[in-house]
Amino acid sequence: MRRHRFGIGVLLIALLAASLGCSVSSLLVRAPTPQPTPTRTLRPTFTPTPSETGGQGDKETRGQEEGLPLSPSPPLVTDTPTVEPTPTDTPLPPTDTPVPPTPTPEPAYVIVLQDRVNVRSGPGTAYPVLGQVTRNTRLEIVARNPQGDWWQVCCYQGQQVWIVARLVQTQGSTAAIQVAANIPPPPPPTPTPRRLPTATPLPAATPTPAYLFYPSAQGNFPTTNDWLLIQAKIWNTQKTPLPGYRLKVQKITGGGGEWISNPSESVWFGTTWSKSFGDYKDVNVKIDTNGSSEQGTNTWRVWVIDGSGQQVSPVVEIHTDAKTLRWHYLEFLAR
Repeated sequence: MRRHRFGIGVLLIALLAASLGCSVSSLLVRAPTPQPTPTRTLRPTFTPTPSETGGQGDKETRGQEEGLPLSPSPPLVTDTPTVEPTPTDTPLPPTDTPVPPTPTPEPAYVIVLQDRVNVRSGPGTAYPVLGQVTRNTRLEIVARNPQGDWWQVCCYQGQQVWIVARLVQTQGSTAAIQVAANIPPPPPPTPTPRRLPTATPLPAATPTPAYLFYPSAQGNFPTTNDWLLIQAKIWNTQKTPLPGYRLKVQKITGGGGEWISNPSESVWFGTTWSKSFGDYKDVNVKIDTNGSSEQGTNTWRVWVIDGSGQQVSPVVEIHTDAKTLRWHYLEFLAR
């Protein structure tokens, strides 16, 4: 009896061992081979599947290995490059075009053409004479008068003076020379010698006139005056100036006319302001037709009268030319 039970127990143990061996083999044989993926390998998981065996055996559980599906890879997020705005240049304000400097005009000059030319305080012969300039003197032009026949020049004895245009030659461009500002009005004219209403006929000449004076010595010199100017020396053999005599002038052509000077003086005065000039003379009487008659091209007669109006010298004839203006010098020497 005991041997029978012992035999049954051995048999059951053998069956149990065989069953366990099959299960282990089955597990070893049926294990799935993992499939390689390009990205990652999943570790296999085993899901136990219960199985029932009939009869007296214990319930055995056999795990079944199954492959789980791969989780889909999340989509790759690619960074979208941020497009930076292309910077635009801020336009610079336009720069001013440089204006070239106005060139300074070259100065213009006058060159004196006569041996002696008067310079005056204004543009005209009515203005006082301030002095004389000599031939080839070069003076800078400062301005002009409205008529353009006088130049204001610099400098004579440190001051601006006026010179008549027809007695000088310009050097350089005078197109930009402006009219002088604030030209002073000319001074009032000096009293002119008394003009007789009618010409007085000359006294009849005698073969041997008993005149007090010898026939006159005479000369003439360039001037800018457009009227007749006579300066005379009435003297004696002791070279003393004789006072109280007058010059009488008659215009023979150009409408006629007659003038008488102021009395001669007892002292000398000069014809120019400096004795170094060639037209300087000692005189003591003068007469001009300023304001009453221009030189023109005419013939004139001059003689000396005493205080009573009596003629006491021979007649001197003078000729003037409108194109060549000159003043006249006379000497009347007592016998």
